[in-house]
Amino acid sequence: MIKPTNITDTEQKQLDSGVAFIFDKINSDDKKMGRPFKENKKIQIGLKLPPWLNDWMNRQPESKAKLIERALIEYYQIPEHLNPDCK
Repeated sequence: MIKPTNITDTEQKQLDSGVAFIFDKINSDDKKMGRPFKENKKIQIGLKLPPWLNDWMNRQPESKAKLIERALIEYYQIPEHLNPDCK
């Protein structure tokens, strides 16, 4: 069997076993699928808090992220011009 040069060994094994269908890969780099890139996207971090603080935050109407963000901005007096969302 002749192996095309544009597929990987894993794809070739799938083809040999009849498990997968390989679609045309021509110009696959030119196609931009999915959501557009968001430059100022928020990132998720892990944070350990004392149980009493977590309980208090759960009782608040705002989300934990909003509470923490607002508290940090106020406490450290972070200038508004550093926030790209405030224009």
